[in-house]
Amino acid sequence: MTIVPPPWTLTGRGFVLVYRFPKDWALRHGFIPLERAASFLGGFGAVMLVDYTASDCGPYRELLFVPGKFRSRDGREHYSITKIFVSTQVSVDSGIANWGIPKELADFSWQRGHLEQVRVTQGDMPIAEFEWVSSQTFSLPVTTAILPAALRTLEQHTPDGQTLLTAPSGAGRVQPARLEDVTINPALFPDLSEFTPILTVKAEPFTLGFPVPRTA
Repeated sequence: MTIVPPPWTLTGRGFVLVYRFPKDWALRHGFIPLERAASFLGGFGAVMLVDYTASDCGPYRELLFVPGKFRSRDGREHYSITKIFVSTQVSVDSGIANWGIPKELADFSWQRGHLEQVRVTQGDMPIAEFEWVSSQTFSLPVTTAILPAALRTLEQHTPDGQTLLTAPSGAGRVQPARLEDVTINPALFPDLSEFTPILTVKAEPFTLGFPVPRTA
């Protein structure tokens, strides 16, 4: 097992979808651990599909799901990743050890172009397939610097029971995108196909910083 310690700096490209999932649906299908169900508040959630071209542990790809906010033990509200697949074992091991992110290993096929097609599998088992169209007309600069750390803090729980709080920071350029088609295996990832995202953007390029977490 190889663990690459934080902080990390990652660069790449990817897609971000923002949703407002029904709370009951998220509790049933959002892979929320039973011990955290009572603290789930709902609200805005997200799906991210990312191609990291460089990171402290090397290039890798990622698909993740955030169902919404949770109430922490201190009474504050934080987001949490409940399902996530990545394409390298070092990212799996480091993500769990460093930040308590429950990463799992998967294979990614990514065909680029005006119509981008991404397929995520685990062995012979399909996880998800996406087709995207992105606008090439304009892009806008974005940065997390305008957001207080509390609004971008992730709360994750490690296998040994620790609660870790991490506030990522990032900057890049985004452009409008449209999800043309999606197919999900609900046994392995939340089935988004019945929902329409509130916002869909393509980020290219971007830089993301994952700092050393603090213990709650």
